[in-house]
Amino acid sequence: MTLPQLPSLANVKRLLIVKTSSIGDILHALPAVEAIQRARPDISIDWVVRKRCASVLEGNPVIRALHVVPNKPTMRDLLSVRRDLRARRYDCALDLQGLGLSGLLTWLSGAPIRIGIDRNREGNAYFLTHPIVSAKLGGEHGDRHAVDILYGFSELFGAHPKRGEFPEQRYLTDGIASEVLVDVRALPCPRVALNVGASWEYKKWPVGYWVELADTLIEQGRSIVFVGDSKDAEVVGQVKIKMRAAEPIVDVSGRTSSLRELAAVLESCDVLVTGDTGPMHMGVAVGTPTVALFGATNSDRTGPYGARNIVLNMHLSCSPCYRKPTCDGRVDCMRAITPGMALEAVDRELAMGKRVA
Repeated sequence: MTLPQLPSLANVKRLLIVKTSSIGDILHALPAVEAIQRARPDISIDWVVRKRCASVLEGNPVIRALHVVPNKPTMRDLLSVRRDLRARRYDCALDLQGLGLSGLLTWLSGAPIRIGIDRNREGNAYFLTHPIVSAKLGGEHGDRHAVDILYGFSELFGAHPKRGEFPEQRYLTDGIASEVLVDVRALPCPRVALNVGASWEYKKWPVGYWVELADTLIEQGRSIVFVGDSKDAEVVGQVKIKMRAAEPIVDVSGRTSSLRELAAVLESCDVLVTGDTGPMHMGVAVGTPTVALFGATNSDRTGPYGARNIVLNMHLSCSPCYRKPTCDGRVDCMRAITPGMALEAVDRELAMGKRVA
C-alpha cells in the first residue's frame, strides 16, 4: 500500500485530538499533546473524549475546549457532535486512538488533514487522509511504549520531546478537597497505596499476596491506603479481614467520588503498588513512584512510563497472553511475583524519596 505523503503542518492553527478513552490511554497521550503545544504555541488544541473519562481532561491548561460524547453514542449524538466539530473549522485532526469510533469522529470533524496510525483496526484507517506507518512512530515491533509512539505524532509538528520522563499533571489535583483526603493525610508517613483490583482476572495478584505485603509493610512502620472503585471494595475487604494488623490503614475503595479525587489520594501517598490498571497510570501522572505488577499484558507497551517507576514482570514464556491464557486460570505469571519482590521494590522507591517534578 502506498501511503499519501504528509503535507506541511506549518499552517495548522486549529488542531483536534481524538482519544476518547480509556483513562490510561488518555493519560498516555498527554505528554505528546503538551509537546505539540510547546513546539507550536500558535496552535489551538481541542479534544474529543467520552463522558466517563472527561474529568481527566477538565482543567488541562493545554486544551482549549472539550467535545464530550456519550459513552455509547447514538446516531443522533454523532450528528450533534458533527455539527459542533465542523463549526470549529479544524485544520487538522489526530486520531490517537486508532479504533472505529475514533476514526469516524476524526472524519466527522471535517478537518482536511486527518492523521492516525495505519493499523486499520475496526476500519479506522478508511477515515484518515494520512495514515502513518507505526514504524515511523517507533512502534513497529510492539516493544515501544505507547507514550513514545504517541510522541511520534508530536514530532510531526516539530516537537523534540524529552522521552523517558512523564511530565507531572498538576492540574489533576488542583483544588481537590474532601473528607477522604483528610483521612489519608492524617496517616503517618510513609504512606503506601495498594490498588488490589483489576478489570481482568488475569491482571490480579492473589489476595494472600496482598495480605502478606500489607502486614509486612505495617510491621515495618508504613501506613496503608487501599484504593479502588466500588467494584474493588469486595476484594479489599477480603484482604483486610485476613490481615493481622488493623491500623494504620485507610480504605478509600469505593469512597472516592471522582477520578480527580483518586488522583489527589495517590498524590498524597509515597508509593503505589498496583496491577495494570487505570490508577497505575494516574499514579504516574501525579508523580507518585509506582511499583507495577505485570504478567498477562505487555509492560514494555503499557507499563508505568519513566525510569523512576519499577515493573515486576517474570516474563514467562506464555506472557503476555492478554485474554487468551494457557495456564487453565492459574495466572502463573502473577503468582510468580512474590510479596517479597514487591516489598523490596517498595523499599527501593522509599529509599529514593518522592519524585520531584
